[in-house]
Amino acid sequence: MIFEDALQKIDPARQKQFLHFIETGEAEDEFLTYLDSNSQAQQAVEMTFNAQAQAFQGLAAELKRSPLSAKSLSEVEPVLVASDRMTEAVGVVLQLPADKRKEAMRIAVSNLRTSLRPDQQRAILSVVRSLDDDMSSVARQG
Repeated sequence: MIFEDALQKIDPARQKQFLHFIETGEAEDEFLTYLDSNSQAQQAVEMTFNAQAQAFQGLAAELKRSPLSAKSLSEVEPVLVASDRMTEAVGVVLQLPADKRKEAMRIAVSNLRTSLRPDQQRAILSVVRSLDDDMSSVARQG
């Protein structure tokens, strides 16, 4: 809902550029000039960034609150819920401009570092490496 509200603040002729901007962080000078000169567009970017940051923080909080145990991994439903949450968080981060993505990741790492035990931190590193390996494999195939 927040995304739709943000999109309403953007001139309809520029909505495609806005979507590209929040997805990739890239924009042509003309669109950046529009953003710099339009307070509604600036609010839309801020709304989108804040929503994405909150979703990512929610994932970190959920991991802190109820880390997956070996027992829960044997049950299909929790695995699907975890997968959906991770997919959602990654999707949110991908919508950020490149510099904001880095900022969001830095904040997430800081939150995880302070909220998780060392063994949980190592487990996350293993998950991230596995995700990288799997996505690299997919990229090579497609």
